[in-house]
Amino acid sequence: MIGVVQYMEMGDDGIGHMAAVSATVYVTGDDYSGECRTGSGGTFEFTGLDSDKYYDLLARADIAGVPVESSLSDIAGDDENITLLLIKDTGVVVEADAVEEETSIEAPPKPKPKPPDTYFCGSNASIYLYPKDSATPFYFELDVPVFQWNAIQNNSPLYSHNGMHWDDLMMGQYIIKGGFALNLRQAFQLQLNLGTDLDNPLTALYPFNIILQLIHDFSPTVISRITYEFEDAHISAMSQIITPDGEPIGENYEFIARKVRVVDNLDISDSALKRLG
Repeated sequence: MIGVVQYMEMGDDGIGHMAAVSATVYVTGDDYSGECRTGSGGTFEFTGLDSDKYYDLLARADIAGVPVESSLSDIAGDDENITLLLIKDTGVVVEADAVEEETSIEAPPKPKPKPPDTYFCGSNASIYLYPKDSATPFYFELDVPVFQWNAIQNNSPLYSHNGMHWDDLMMGQYIIKGGFALNLRQAFQLQLNLGTDLDNPLTALYPFNIILQLIHDFSPTVISRITYEFEDAHISAMSQIITPDGEPIGENYEFIARKVRVVDNLDISDSALKRLG
């Protein structure tokens, strides 16, 4: 068994200094135990070991009064390429009389910190209805487990005679379609809060806008938000899904809207809020 003991110490300049050093090497196994001092260049050698068996190695050195050690396990008895590396991070470079030869290597760069996630999630979403014709304008906050919307424009491609690919585009009609669900608390709960005539629950609602607000807390001091406003929304369909289990009954509404826009700096105060009553 042949190997070498080397020593590395990190200096104030962030450079790792490698050197051969005088050390004591211990080897132990099921039927063997021995030790030796390193020679020139930090080399060591053990003879008489069984090539079919495995041994444990331990190297110890005293560098500037500080004990340093390194170990390896399960080393074959005939291994001739062993390196035991002693490392001590003290910020002081090894004194010249403690080493026989010295080289320098640069310390690996520290990994850059991972940037914070910058996506939005549905758990931070809020949905409001804003009745436009109410005598006292307010924002009606909805307890909505599901909300979805689509912007649709029926554009038509125009082809030349016998053409394979279209040459122009005729702009078509534009509409916003979407839907949301409420957990059922009472019959016609949306109309009871926003409507005037329960005999015609789909058309009796005030004309309203829908506010969808997404919030992301990037840090305690940085808060980002996206606010969509769906203008001139109208309920176009209502349904319920009832299943024989313990899940809440969902009251589903479909709506159409004239257009959607992004609103800057919309801050809804508590005094302007109403909740399902």
